[in-house]
Amino acid sequence: MIYRVTEYDLLQTALVAGNYYMCTDSRKMYKDVTNSLRQEVVVTFIPKENDRLTTVRPQNGVYYYVWDTNALWYYDAGWTVIDGQGQRASGYYYVNNIINPTDDVTVIDNNGLLADGSVVVRDFNRVVKGQIYINVTNDEDEGSKNELVISSFLNAGIKLLPNGTVDSAGTLSLSLNSISGEGRMEFFGDIYTTTDGETFYKVGSFKPVPESSSSTGNAGDIAVDDNYFYVCVAENTWRRTELSNW
Repeated sequence: MIYRVTEYDLLQTALVAGNYYMCTDSRKMYKDVTNSLRQEVVVTFIPKENDRLTTVRPQNGVYYYVWDTNALWYYDAGWTVIDGQGQRASGYYYVNNIINPTDDVTVIDNNGLLADGSVVVRDFNRVVKGQIYINVTNDEDEGSKNELVISSFLNAGIKLLPNGTVDSAGTLSLSLNSISGEGRMEFFGDIYTTTDGETFYKVGSFKPVPESSSSTGNAGDIAVDDNYFYVCVAENTWRRTELSNW
């Protein structure tokens, strides 16, 4: 199969001997000759299969790539298909940096709905860049638990834009069990806020109570105990204020 990717995606794609890749941004084709060697394949482009059959005058010893059928042909006194004729999956995904077609979870409509019930977001090469799915886990004490998971495979993370843009008018409401008032929200990593999309401010995160004013910490970190509220104002520099009744 010939995988259509970008040059950026190809950089993270593990080498698998025999795989072909057409980079749609650079319009270059590559082949994994071995599991450690990837080489460019010089090709002549043909827009449509009908053009190959009716209008192209092929030359011996030349490789031809047909865009609409995603096929690589070689001509030497006759046509020989090398790879990809009529083979293009509805989506592709990565496992351990190895690209795979979505054979077992085929996209069943144009919106990215998979047969397993999840939804994927694909780029123009049909490479899966995000997925929304229900994760079911079983806990001995709490029983079955269902979670809605939003997963991004992009290097810049996820942006939620309630009104389509980042500006002061945008709001995002996250409700944690509005009926009972129970629930929690978990964040992994630092949290930043912005009102203009350009200047970002780190939201303080609770840390263990520092043992001294020079304990390890980053600006914005906070801590609290029964007697004091602590704020890290600079790297490894803490201040505290006493708590009192009022």
